[in-house]
Order: sequence, then C-alpha cells, then structure tokens
Amino acid sequence: MYRNAIYLARMMANTFDDINYEQYDNCISAPALPQIRAVRDIMADIDILPNPTSGIVQVTFSEPFDGICRVLDITGKVMLTKSFASSVKLQLDLSDFGGINFIQISSKSGISKTFKVVVLK
Repeated sequence: MYRNAIYLARMMANTFDDINYEQYDNCISAPALPQIRAVRDIMADIDILPNPTSGIVQVTFSEPFDGICRVLDITGKVMLTKSFASSVKLQLDLSDFGGINFIQISSKSGISKTFKVVVLK
C-alpha cells in the first residue's frame, strides 16, 4: 500500500542528493534519473574587439569553439566565410568592408549569434 508513496518520495529525494535509500527500506530501487545541468551559453561569452575598427578584429571565445564565421554587409550579402575548429581566438581582416557590417557566428549545432561591427575607412 505504501510502496508507491515510498517510491515517489525516493524519486523526489534522488533529485537532491546521492543517498541510496534502498538500504533503508527494502523497496524497489528508483531508476537512474537523467542529470539536468544548466548549459552555459557560450554565445553570450563572445567578444569582438575593437569595435569600431579600422580593419583587424579579434573574435574571442571563452572556451574552444567549433563553427563558422560569416561577415555580412548591411544588405545581408555574405562578404567572407571562415570555418574554425576548437578555436579560442579568431582574427578577421575587415579592412576591405567599410561601413556597418555584421559578424555572424554559427555553431555546428545550428545556434547562431550576430554582432554589428563598424569599419572605419
């Protein structure tokens, strides 16, 4: 009768600690629960400096990152594409692209973020 209540209590307790409650009550053991962890948003930790720039910009990631970097003009036309793997720093020469440009960083999983960069001529 209380078996389901004990099972439910154990399931709830397993989300908070690592104690094996089976040793205390001889009930069926709770199945392993998937671990839920907060995934840090690496896209939030991207720095592009200097901005505005006269040409060379450094794209810096907080940890090694795999993906594609695209430079787009104000109309959305792709001016430059650069693939990279396990990079922490990426250098781009934007000296040929004056005015307002956009740097789009895309991960292999399809997540992307776009940054506005002003290139002074």
